[in-house]
Amino acid sequence: MVVAGATQQDEVLDFVLPGVADDDSGLRKREGGIPKLPAPHHGTVLSKAARKLKRQETRKLHQDREIWLRSRGLTSETVTKERLERVANREVRKVSTLQIWGRKGILWWVVKVSRSVFLFYVLFCGSILICKHQGFNIKQDYLNLGDGYRPYLLGILQFLAAFLTGFTMNEAMGRYKAAMSAALSLQIDVEKLRAHLTLSTEDPKFRIAVQVFITWQIILWRKSLVHFTESYTNPPPMGELIHEGMYDCVIFDPRVLWRFNSAHWEFILQRFISCAHLWDSAAMLSGAFNSTVASWKALDDVLRVRSPRTRIILTKVVVLMFLTLMPVFNDDDVTIVLIPVLAAVFISVLELSNELADPWDCDYHDVPLRTVMIYLATPQLLEEDEEQLDAAVAWLNRGLTEDQWDYGTPGDCFAIPRKRLEGTRMGADVDFHDMRSLFKLAGFKSWELFLEAVEEDMFEAEAGGARMPAYLRSARSGGGSSLTSRRVLRPCNDS
Repeated sequence: MVVAGATQQDEVLDFVLPGVADDDSGLRKREGGIPKLPAPHHGTVLSKAARKLKRQETRKLHQDREIWLRSRGLTSETVTKERLERVANREVRKVSTLQIWGRKGILWWVVKVSRSVFLFYVLFCGSILICKHQGFNIKQDYLNLGDGYRPYLLGILQFLAAFLTGFTMNEAMGRYKAAMSAALSLQIDVEKLRAHLTLSTEDPKFRIAVQVFITWQIILWRKSLVHFTESYTNPPPMGELIHEGMYDCVIFDPRVLWRFNSAHWEFILQRFISCAHLWDSAAMLSGAFNSTVASWKALDDVLRVRSPRTRIILTKVVVLMFLTLMPVFNDDDVTIVLIPVLAAVFISVLELSNELADPWDCDYHDVPLRTVMIYLATPQLLEEDEEQLDAAVAWLNRGLTEDQWDYGTPGDCFAIPRKRLEGTRMGADVDFHDMRSLFKLAGFKSWELFLEAVEEDMFEAEAGGARMPAYLRSARSGGGSSLTSRRVLRPCNDS
């Protein structure tokens, strides 16, 4: 897939479909001039029509990103990690500072969510008033009930409508606060873990690998989010979370994303930290790691534990029954006139509780997860890291797929195996003998057998109606993110 900043010629000649055979003649050499090692999996060159369709999809993806940036006062040339942090914090703060007036104000949202119900009850109540003043009264002439009769059932419906609406709103508010708190805690803990890990080593390979694993964590988070919310129709593309220099890492292969989950991420990162001897004697890094895992689990619990949809449906049925029977059995013209306004208020409250109870999409009151995810997935690369990015990704690919972790020649500063040169564990052997490859972690004897088995599993799941395999493949069709590319991570003068 084409990354941000690639030319159209690159786009035509360099696209391959992940999964099937290719040679290394199409391997791209990036800006640093360091050739990448051949990827463990290969691809088949697409036809001219398929390449044209893929170019159109890529162009549309970049246009969507630019629209997203411009809506937040940014451009692709000025995005930095710091600016994304300010954007994320501003969007989180915006939820509590919504304006009443304007196109994006609260009144506009109330009108949008309640206009259909309001118009229905205007017509319904207007018809009742017209019939009443024309001498036809539904209660007396059709139901043969006396003047002033008010059934006891109407009082029960009034109580149930108020009780269920209040209960639904309270539950939704609690869930929304828990979701927002979990998202903000994860944001803080992930950045704290990133800082501890990248500052604990001078080896650029280790710093880059840490950034890759953190991005993998965020992608697995989005995978769980899409699965449990079933928002497959128009979800944000996976590719926007992947830095263009890390895009070829096998850890972002759709088959790897399909097979592994957060538990595997926790094991692999913990084992990598141990093999690299990054743990500190003061246990600050282990505390940051444990806090990140705890925040992840708290957010996962909020995502998985949800109230049955029967609750909101039953509440709406009771409210609509009460609002429909009220003008029929009430003789007060003022009450009948105000029924549409009351209906708009009830429906607005129910819609608000529905958005707060499931704050994971793109509704008016949702948690700004897309911005937070892009911010967390954006790596903080040093200039030395950018120069060694391709070589580090190739080393990580070889280790994860071939179980070969050697690097450089003996005597080099950051060769593997070697003695640790800095930190509290100076002198320890850095050899990665205890590191696990991906296929061993999945219980296979080789990378090829792992790919074959997972590909078959994805095919069977897709044939059974699962939509996740197609969404995970969009991580490859999404391309390297222009939001997180090396080109846009330069310091800028913006405050």
